[in-house]
Amino acid sequence: MRHGCPSWTTSSIWFMETLLCLSTPNVSGRLTASSPCMSAGFQPEPALRERGPAGLMVTERNWLDVFRWATWGGNANLPNFVEGQQFAPTEVALRQGSTAPPPRLAERDLIAAMERHGIGTDATVAEHIQKQIDRGYAEKDHQLTFWPTPLGESLISAYRRMGLDNLWKPDLRGRIEQGISRIAAGLVTKDQILQQAINAFRVDFQAAMQRTQTMVAEVARFFQLRNGAQGPFGGPPGNGPGGGGGGGW
Repeated sequence: MRHGCPSWTTSSIWFMETLLCLSTPNVSGRLTASSPCMSAGFQPEPALRERGPAGLMVTERNWLDVFRWATWGGNANLPNFVEGQQFAPTEVALRQGSTAPPPRLAERDLIAAMERHGIGTDATVAEHIQKQIDRGYAEKDHQLTFWPTPLGESLISAYRRMGLDNLWKPDLRGRIEQGISRIAAGLVTKDQILQQAINAFRVDFQAAMQRTQTMVAEVARFFQLRNGAQGPFGGPPGNGPGGGGGGGW
């Protein structure tokens, strides 16, 4: 045996590959157990709910019976519960903990998010990011992480309250850049994509003109809180919806 696997001849390996190709997929399911206690309800810790093997129950092994040394998560410590079954817990414990904001947005994560939404190219990504900094919407430190300024946070919050998602979410910008790519490919004309963008922004502009007081009030609220050394969400300035870096990005 080597690394937990038996030694195989060429014919044995071929035979094993054939069996694996003919085998059906294994069947598994994620188990989540909840336990009501008096008026409170308890569920497994997040680590047990979200990490793969913790609540994964393999009900039909199938190809795993052929490839016996392979593992597919599973948890032998969890009984094979069925829906509606009652159980008696062996231990009930209270643990102290606290929440913390997410880390600041790293430049590599920002670039990856822009790529997912089709925003920018290798030649223009850096320019897009620098514009946000130059306009005072965000700041960047020497560790290449970003956090929103009060101006950036106030604009995002105001757009959200005004219902103008196109002005802060990446969807419309992504569609415009996809349209530009289609122009380059000769699939549509420049005028078509330009008119689509104008129509979208015209609707938002008209809505913004009708809701200017919401914008003024929200920006004023953020800067008043800033002057009071208290962030708009109960923490120091910069700890907004993005949790210390990332609100609106």
